[in-house]
Amino acid sequence: MILCLHFQEPPPQQPPPPLQDPPLALHGELFAISGPDGDTIFPTRAAFEGQMRLHVEMGGWDQLKFIFPPEFEDYVLRIIQRPNVEVLRTPGAIELRKCWHEQAACVGGGAAGFGWLWWRKEALAAAGRAAGNHGARVPFLLQAQFLAEGVAVGMGTTLAWRYTLPRLLMQTYTIIMSKSPGTDRVEVIRVTDGEAARGLLLGREVEELLEELVGQEELREEIRSFARLQYAARKGAPGAVCWHNPVVLRGGRGTGKTTVARILGKVLQRVGIAKSEVVLEVQRADLVGEDAVLTALKTRARIREARGGVLFVDEAHGLLGFALDFRRVALRLIVQSMKERGDPVVVFAGRPTDMDALLRVDELRSTVPRTFELQNYGPAALAGIFLLKVRGAGLQLEGNVTGERVAGLLWGMDPGWLLRHNGHAAVRLLATSQDEQGRRLSAQEQQVPEGSAARRTLVWGDLERGAEAILRTAAEAV
Repeated sequence: MILCLHFQEPPPQQPPPPLQDPPLALHGELFAISGPDGDTIFPTRAAFEGQMRLHVEMGGWDQLKFIFPPEFEDYVLRIIQRPNVEVLRTPGAIELRKCWHEQAACVGGGAAGFGWLWWRKEALAAAGRAAGNHGARVPFLLQAQFLAEGVAVGMGTTLAWRYTLPRLLMQTYTIIMSKSPGTDRVEVIRVTDGEAARGLLLGREVEELLEELVGQEELREEIRSFARLQYAARKGAPGAVCWHNPVVLRGGRGTGKTTVARILGKVLQRVGIAKSEVVLEVQRADLVGEDAVLTALKTRARIREARGGVLFVDEAHGLLGFALDFRRVALRLIVQSMKERGDPVVVFAGRPTDMDALLRVDELRSTVPRTFELQNYGPAALAGIFLLKVRGAGLQLEGNVTGERVAGLLWGMDPGWLLRHNGHAAVRLLATSQDEQGRRLSAQEQQVPEGSAARRTLVWGDLERGAEAILRTAAEAV
């Protein structure tokens, strides 16, 4: 008997997979739950759904945040929605909710007043018949009494509904829902208090507005702090002081003063300082006429137009002059409206030295303005502005065109020219790059159809030739 033994070599061992570093920020993942103890990223929807259902059923997810792709929004809402749950979305959720309660109270008050008068009309008719039998008309005081009763019932009902409706219909908790800034995710947060929901929504809306401020980190933090303090002051928080006019923006040309003024208009409306987020931008020519009378007429018209919102006076030093100069009439009228009514909110903007001179005049010496400083942009910040403008124009960049390469291109340009133009340099680079793109596509033998991807894409060569065109124009101007 022969026994044959066959030895099979063991399969080569596979090296263990490399350990993945924990993510420093949630970006690019599909499903996650974020909380005080950290972030948990789920590989599948099923795992995420199971954990989410567990948290929802237990009811203990006040400090958690559910993060998921927008296409699963309706599916997730079906899981978390219960009776007494309200879903609020940013932006604009505060205004919609507030307006609903106010409108319901006004309609209810009006209906109550009209119903009261309708119910009392028989008594008024009886009084009229009694007066007619004696050859007299219904006394005026009696008519006024009936009308006053209807007005009183309507106003009382309106006030009662305005303060009781939110409490009677207030949900036991609220779901705050919004898209994560700069990502393709949706976030769901649970808030157990209506006032906390308003505060959270305010903070998220302010953050969405501040995304437009590229390269102004200190300014962004100042506006955040300003919004928090003013919101707290208008809610009666101890130690928080309500701010009053005016706002002063100090910054050089192209530092984004107009953009900041528009953002401030929205922030002031959110925290309750301004009734509207409308910003009326004016300069010297919009306020000053050929004499004092025309100046007063033009200025008063602009003030009326800006009521409820923000009057943004750009290059405000143009209103300076001698004490008897009619240009000062415009400044005096603006300050008078600002002090007497506090409406509109006034924002003065200009270069730092010009703003210092403006605040030294007699009309503004007694005011305590809220001043925001705007810094000059460096190449890295200008690259961020350029990318923002590209997206805003509906364009895209070729894959190898990154923010770092754009910053390097700007580093190679004339520093003095960049300092003089600031944010306008990014706008100018985009305009010249688009011109170069048009020349490049026109030179191709095959015509590129309108609306195609090629028409919407800027390549690196477009940016290089655009920068060269800017340098040539600057050299010729010298």
